[in-house]
Amino acid sequence: MDTARALTDRLQQLLRSERNTLVDFILALADFDRQELWRSLGYPSLFPFLTRELALSDGLAYFRMKACRLVRDFPEVIEPLRDGRLCVTNVVELSKVITPENRAEVLPRYFHVSKKEAEAVTVGILPKPVVPTRTVVTVSSPPRSLPIRAGTEQSKDTGCDDESLQPVVVTDGADPAPANAPATPTARPRAEVVPLTKDLARLHLTVPPRLLEKLAAARDALSHARPGASDAEVIEAALDVLLANAAKRKGLSDRPLEKPRKAGSDLIPAHVKRKVWLRDGGRCQHRLASGEICGSTFRVEFDHREPRALGGPPTEDNLQLTCRPHNLDRARERFGAELMDRYAGRSRREHERGSASAHSGEGP
Repeated sequence: MDTARALTDRLQQLLRSERNTLVDFILALADFDRQELWRSLGYPSLFPFLTRELALSDGLAYFRMKACRLVRDFPEVIEPLRDGRLCVTNVVELSKVITPENRAEVLPRYFHVSKKEAEAVTVGILPKPVVPTRTVVTVSSPPRSLPIRAGTEQSKDTGCDDESLQPVVVTDGADPAPANAPATPTARPRAEVVPLTKDLARLHLTVPPRLLEKLAAARDALSHARPGASDAEVIEAALDVLLANAAKRKGLSDRPLEKPRKAGSDLIPAHVKRKVWLRDGGRCQHRLASGEICGSTFRVEFDHREPRALGGPPTEDNLQLTCRPHNLDRARERFGAELMDRYAGRSRREHERGSASAHSGEGP
């Protein structure tokens, strides 16, 4: 732990130094731009100076150009950039809406938020024109051309009708795999979400044909109760059912049964699950070295403070929510790493076999 704390302190020191260096660069760049010194070097504007003279990528050049012009007009942005409250990538969003009149109210809304959250703040202040809702289905063709990077505008819509000219979409740093290459596990791609207004967003995701078939069948199933339902309404109705079933498994029904627990039973009563879930806010309660809780909402489980295997009862006082990794960490402390690693490996293999069966359509 001492080594981890020493390295953490070192990382924090380097991070502060990195932020200060970046802000000093932005301030120097703002002065350089104010005097238009790029003209004396033969550049028509600041952007080509950054990409060609300083060899920055287009993205980095754009963010720094926006930042230097923002700090020039709004000096109060400097300190939040130095101490990390404001991220350089969110400067672009901030620059769209900040004015001399609203600066005091708008600036703090971009502190400590992700890029997506910053985009949502922006559309809440300055809503995008809302186009008519629509559903667009495009068919992916077998790629036979040079790769382009995922996330670029070219990767979203090529305008090509010839299947032989369709692009290969690959992640940064990856090369397109040949057709006969063995499948390898990859991170699941996230759906692209573009905020439009405070209450509306556009969702773009890639799906297999079977999902489209299920969507059509679900629309038919709702045709009596909700004729003419849009795809978004059908998906929301399906998610409501999924979440309601998940809530029942967690004991979060509106009226959980408070049946007396049978002697010797180690099952957690539904009313206890409900109380623990609401008390812990559906978040992992494991304490980190910093003293803060983990707070994860992914793969959250009911964890016995006094292990069930050692007689710990399924009561509200003896239960807390922890995420799967921290639940296993706590078990390793009590039962040993070798035993729990074998258990975790077996659980992982069973999960992988179950996933493979589900994808192949085979039963257990």
